[in-house]
Amino acid sequence: MSHSAGVIRDGVDTDYWQLDTPFPNIQELKKAILESDLVLGTNIQMKYSNFGYSLLGMFIEATSGQHYNKYVSENILKLLKLNNTGPELESKIVNKIATAYTRRDVNKTRRPIANVDTKSMSSATGFYSTVEDLCKYFTAHMVGSKKLLDDESKKEMQRLQWQVKNSKERDEYGFGFEIEYVDGRRLIGHGGGFPGHITKSMFDPKDELVVTVLTNCIDGGASEIAKGVISVINYFQNNSATRKLKHDLSKFEGRFMSLWSMVNVVSVGSKIVAVYPDTWQPFIELEELERVDDKTLKVTKTNSFYSEGELVRFTFGVQGEVRSVNYSGGTMLLEQDWSARQSLQKRIVNESGKK
Repeated sequence: MSHSAGVIRDGVDTDYWQLDTPFPNIQELKKAILESDLVLGTNIQMKYSNFGYSLLGMFIEATSGQHYNKYVSENILKLLKLNNTGPELESKIVNKIATAYTRRDVNKTRRPIANVDTKSMSSATGFYSTVEDLCKYFTAHMVGSKKLLDDESKKEMQRLQWQVKNSKERDEYGFGFEIEYVDGRRLIGHGGGFPGHITKSMFDPKDELVVTVLTNCIDGGASEIAKGVISVINYFQNNSATRKLKHDLSKFEGRFMSLWSMVNVVSVGSKIVAVYPDTWQPFIELEELERVDDKTLKVTKTNSFYSEGELVRFTFGVQGEVRSVNYSGGTMLLEQDWSARQSLQKRIVNESGKK
């Protein structure tokens, strides 16, 4: 379960991952495992192995007397009422599955990928699910939930077994779970990679928080997106207001656009900040603002290339709603107004060309 058995990762011939050949059946899998032998000594380091987890599926079958897919369906999926989750591709859900896609080619286009049966490797890579079901599943792994396992087993699964070698970040591994840290928050979970799909699920047992991201392209940035969502939650949690504010800063909130950029003005606790939503972690390089008067803010903290010390002037409508903002000298409109203006300009250009 900790991927430290020294078993080969995917076999000597891994072209089934490219769908050039079918996934191995049970006889083919056993033959491939026996022919590959161990590639590392046991219990010396973590080395991820889909063959290892396929072996675990065999062990479950041997000890339970049931086919792996039937066992997990009856003892996990039905138990947790995961009605949109299954251990392998089924005809009844084919029309519900999101179409899988390749990465972009040189022409920036993607090709659809057919869904496949993973056969004997179901326990390693066969499951289908939804965000809602995965949230239920990971919630069941929280200590105190009284679901699936006893609390001591859950603690053991979530305890550090190995440091992940050569990782850029502080990544760890327990029993079947990745352990990662985002802004100091300790998160348990796992990612998944399959031809045309990349996923990432993370949960914080302390705050009872689950974040799940499912993507349907082979280069989907599921991990980046999940960590980005966590970082946004962290910022709001760490900057919540501890006292009643003298002025309502939420009146300045909105998404504003210009030819050069798009910015979200957001009140967070006692602060008001400007963030750029074209990244999954917008609060890493934000601009801090402060109130000057009822219609004006000032940029008090930003990158040296930008406009520290300059003013942000707001125009309000008759109902007190923000209509536009002059941000450090440049006019920015609300998102819907900017889009309407761009459409109008495009039509004028087209009509001019016809003339």
